[in-house]
Amino acid sequence: MNINQYSKTETRIGILALLIVAFFYAVLVIPTKNLPQVNSLFLVWSGFSITAILSGIIAFYKNPQFLKSILKNDYKLATGLGIMHVSSSVCLNSAIKLTDISVVGLLLYTAPIWVFSFCLINKKIELNLKNSSIIILSIISTLLIMNIQEFNFELGVILGLLSGFFYSFDFIWGEKLQEKYTGIEVVAFIHMVGSIILIPTIWITPDFSLFQFVDYFWLFSFGGLLTLSFILFMYGVKRVSAFYSSIITLLEPVLMGLIGLFLYSEKPEPNVLIGGAIILLCIYLVQKQD
Repeated sequence: MNINQYSKTETRIGILALLIVAFFYAVLVIPTKNLPQVNSLFLVWSGFSITAILSGIIAFYKNPQFLKSILKNDYKLATGLGIMHVSSSVCLNSAIKLTDISVVGLLLYTAPIWVFSFCLINKKIELNLKNSSIIILSIISTLLIMNIQEFNFELGVILGLLSGFFYSFDFIWGEKLQEKYTGIEVVAFIHMVGSIILIPTIWITPDFSLFQFVDYFWLFSFGGLLTLSFILFMYGVKRVSAFYSSIITLLEPVLMGLIGLFLYSEKPEPNVLIGGAIILLCIYLVQKQD
């Protein structure tokens, strides 16, 4: 169904859904920060397992043959996307535990710029003055955030940058898969792959005897928010133009920075603020051009 065929009310609900998604994605950093005793690998496995179960139930209810179809026709692409998606999540959650949320949020959302770069390399986009400027500005902004002047290549910053790189494949390969399958089917499959890959993390589980009720709350809310975010995202993007959805996307790293500031007293350095502003500008230019 074309976006223009939706009523104004449905479009407004779609915009609201994407705003909620932006908020939920930002809020996902809170369980990670509030569970320092839980290994990032186990935390991601928990979230992926919950998402795989919940989205899988919905996908099987709508199309009992979806899993068989993916395994028969597109298992290489879908499995590859699952590997990249779980790699991004592990890097992201590890980075959140190691460095400031605002830095991690900005580096994660270099993903559209990675996609843009891949398109230039594959000659899907013309290399002109505007596109060259976007790439140069992206490099400068990333170096500013990474604090290149002090050679501050700490592990958390490197993992944050890697999370953005791996996340870019959600756009590249995810788009190809959604030409054949519904969003919920793709979500279910890649989270099944991710949860299977991380099964060995069961052996590094935290000591649950030390857990309080609030710790269990954070652990299960991580998976619940992840699932709900994907469902709302798929609902919203069908009803909202790419322009508006791209603008809403820019809210996510900003909200992550605000959470870091107000909940964890993380004050971004001037280089992060300047680099962040440039990155947001580059993302806007990339998505507007797309």
